[in-house]
Amino acid sequence: MAKKKTTKGKRYTAEEKQEVIDYVASVDAEKGRGGVAAAARKFGITPLTITAWKKRAGGSSAPSAAKGGSRGATAQSRVLHRLGEILDEIEAGKAKIAALEKEYAKLKKKV
Repeated sequence: MAKKKTTKGKRYTAEEKQEVIDYVASVDAEKGRGGVAAAARKFGITPLTITAWKKRAGGSSAPSAAKGGSRGATAQSRVLHRLGEILDEIEAGKAKIAALEKEYAKLKKKV
């Protein structure tokens, strides 16, 4: 007969679990996805375990498409945000150019 396993695996403290969950959140925030897989590789914990910890901690583990959104919406919002930033920079540049052209014209009249 085969021997039964008596060990139940490693037990993690609340601090260790929180460290893993924080790491997942930081990777997800940076890259948009892949936090659970990255944490599984880094800490040597199964993705299923990490997902369960996230659920218990109140974090989302379901894909955003299942919640009615999509990953593309997040990427699209980042693109739209960047477009707004660029437009603001262009407007600031135009204002600066207009001020410089005005100063140039004023100085040119003095010559």
